[in-house]
Amino acid sequence: MRHIEKRFLVQEKLSESKPEGLRTAIALGDVNKLRKYTSNKNAIPHLVTEDEECIQGFFYNHNGAKLIVPEPDPVLIYFHTAQSNYAQIESTRNEMLVNLNPKDIIDEKMIHQIFDFYSIASSTIIFSVTALEAFINQIIPDEYNYSRINTNKTEVYNKTQLQKSIQIKEKIEKVVPLSTSLDFKKSHVQQYKKLITLVELRNDLIHTKQASGKSKYEGLCTRLFNHNFQGALYAVRDYVNFYKKDYITECNCGAGF
Repeated sequence: MRHIEKRFLVQEKLSESKPEGLRTAIALGDVNKLRKYTSNKNAIPHLVTEDEECIQGFFYNHNGAKLIVPEPDPVLIYFHTAQSNYAQIESTRNEMLVNLNPKDIIDEKMIHQIFDFYSIASSTIIFSVTALEAFINQIIPDEYNYSRINTNKTEVYNKTQLQKSIQIKEKIEKVVPLSTSLDFKKSHVQQYKKLITLVELRNDLIHTKQASGKSKYEGLCTRLFNHNFQGALYAVRDYVNFYKKDYITECNCGAGF
């Protein structure tokens, strides 16, 4: 998989929906007109790309200067972070394992390789799931209420509450199919299994616990060695694109990471 196309949260052709005054101010790069146009506190500032696409932003005060910062799409940012880390995993893991066996002495180079692998592997998994949950929270309709039916009570969550209180595994298994009337699992059984495995491994990394016995983390480390990083990353991409077609796409620039 090549690196993905980079887009922002709200990005559209300049001529499609923006008022003429705003379009002119942006196109000319006229900061004074732009500030005048967006001077009220509820104004949403914008920037324009070389391809005449308008990007929604927000104001940021930097040492007294009022800057306009493009508002990122966290789904794409997190997926890009996971993908960038994944690009280093195979070579790092293979080099580390080759150098470890059958040596008894760990030199400085090997120590760096071990730390690099665990860091890169953990980051890939964590940011893959972070991208997944950010996307899930985006596609749940604002007006949706989720009912969790227990033996002696029924709990009802609005979108704000369920984003904070419902675990991602339950969101994947129940909330998303109910709120969108679309079920990824039915048509993508193997990809679905990879997603659940990914989420469970992420949870065990985030909430790292000691095992009993002499070796406290052997099980977790072994799972990192054996994890199908590429398959999991593709599963996240396919899940996202199932609910929003072509949301995560490869960049056509031809460049690597």
